[in-house]
Amino acid sequence: MAHVSAAERRPQLIKAAIDLMMREGVAAGSTRAIAAELGVAQATVHYTFGAKEELYCALSRLSHPDDETENACLQTFVSAVVAMAGGRPDLVPVPAS
Repeated sequence: MAHVSAAERRPQLIKAAIDLMMREGVAAGSTRAIAAELGVAQATVHYTFGAKEELYCALSRLSHPDDETENACLQTFVSAVVAMAGGRPDLVPVPAS
């Protein structure tokens, strides 16, 4: 199998994350599940993004490419998740504090 660079793998992982979360809900978006969706090792996700939060930032940048701060990225992502869930609260389980 040919080596795929992180730059090439990044959009593939983003698409896999979107496909998985749209089909099974955001809670299903673990790095293990995203890797399985693409058919790669879990370490590939960590190598490409460093952390799941950076992957979420990349997802939020799709709708707000000029917003570069991590907090802004995560806030945008959470807002998008809530909007996407709409009438489906089962898609976004909220942990008890």
